[in-house]
Amino acid sequence: MTPRPTTPEPTTTEPAAPGIDRRGLLRAGALTLPLALAGGGALALAAPVHADPSVTGGETRTRDVPLADLPRRASDQGARARVIEGAAATMVGASWSGAEPDVLRVRGRASGAEWTSWFPLEIAEDPEDGASLGAVEPAWLGAADEIELVAVRDGEDVSDELTAHVLTTSPREEEKDGAAPSALMRMSTRAVAAGDAVELGPGAPTIVRRSAWGADESLVGSVSSASELRAVVVHHTAGSNSYAKADAPQLLRGILSYHTKTLGWADIGYNLLVDRYGTIYEGRHGGLHKHIIGAHAYGFNTFSCGVSVMGTFTSSAPPSAAISAVQKVAAWKLLGAFRTNASQQFDWVSTVTGGGSLYDEGETAHLRRIFGHRDVNATECPGNAFYPKVSGMRSATTSAISSAWRLHLDAFASPGEKTLGTVTQLVHVEGAYYVTRLTKGFVVSSASGAKDARATQFRTWTTAWGLPLAASRVVDGRRIQDFSNGQAVREDGKETFTRS
Repeated sequence: MTPRPTTPEPTTTEPAAPGIDRRGLLRAGALTLPLALAGGGALALAAPVHADPSVTGGETRTRDVPLADLPRRASDQGARARVIEGAAATMVGASWSGAEPDVLRVRGRASGAEWTSWFPLEIAEDPEDGASLGAVEPAWLGAADEIELVAVRDGEDVSDELTAHVLTTSPREEEKDGAAPSALMRMSTRAVAAGDAVELGPGAPTIVRRSAWGADESLVGSVSSASELRAVVVHHTAGSNSYAKADAPQLLRGILSYHTKTLGWADIGYNLLVDRYGTIYEGRHGGLHKHIIGAHAYGFNTFSCGVSVMGTFTSSAPPSAAISAVQKVAAWKLLGAFRTNASQQFDWVSTVTGGGSLYDEGETAHLRRIFGHRDVNATECPGNAFYPKVSGMRSATTSAISSAWRLHLDAFASPGEKTLGTVTQLVHVEGAYYVTRLTKGFVVSSASGAKDARATQFRTWTTAWGLPLAASRVVDGRRIQDFSNGQAVREDGKETFTRS
């Protein structure tokens, strides 16, 4: 498959993340569709996967292998399987000419090991209109020296129309000891490198930044942010549950490489990812404090945050550590956006028709502040064993919000959304201040720990103004507010600040 040029993705019609349902219409730009091992919960390996010693240092190699040139082998999947020998792979994707196959399944094995079960591959779709790209999402196999792939359309073997994209990922030096390095696992919410986002404010969970898991930022395109956050969408990546703790960064790097270099997408589609051990990873770039528009729930990407648990949860639910981590992310995001009830129902009017959306343009979806991918798109994601957990996650998240850091929420409450608008940036550090930015103003407090948050309607506020000392007032048609470093005045739509 010829790589598509990397272009900025649309801000309102991006794709949804992959699901288990083979016929689920999955949107481009969503995270990988790794393979699910039978039973889901094998023990983690002591060391990270390293399929080929010639691929090193966290690099990812991709080989395009036409299946028509390969031998066949009997299978029980409705057709003979094409066999890729000497694969030295950790992941595999595929593309084809002609119509979409009805059945696409793959399995793999390392030398001397048992075959995995057969797993479905999910269709990747165009971010603009939801049409099939003639390709699947990449699938994580772990170390595999041999791969079998079956493709069937109308009961006939069509594997000769396919090209396999065989990926070989590698651990970085600091990952080779089998334990995720402390710099990765104990990553604070502070920026640790020039390429990382700003420092997050109180209440943010520990998140492994892109620089820590080894994202190659030269691969990514531009992304956009939204003016508010309405909900958190829960996903799974539909991949193997048998990865070791130190494999997760390698898996993420492989996904990033495939999505950007093979399919030409802007970046990983999910905003955040969670591994089965409860570690949280930054997904799509652009700033954790912003509402970056993802590519995970077609028609509902703008104004939502996509959080995906790495693995497949059709027959077994995610470990409690992973569920707890998703709840922490959801509580932080929703509280930061001043949404305090995860079970609150609200109306969302669809702006798209078709392409996997369950709603036509103009139709109203009645949703909760936390909902599953299947609630808006034709997919089983986040899996039949995970989805029933979502209701309980709403209750737990709301409880966490009630006892969390609410200083900025309290300062926002009196002027309210009518006066200050919606949150565009969650609380973060700017100079000596904690700042929440809204469409019509700010909430500001000292980052020293003092409980002194106040709101301001002055949209040109900067750290040079200092803290608001009192609420703004209107005098002779002018809006006035005193700050620790001076006074701001808005008159006839123009804002001025005079230092004291």
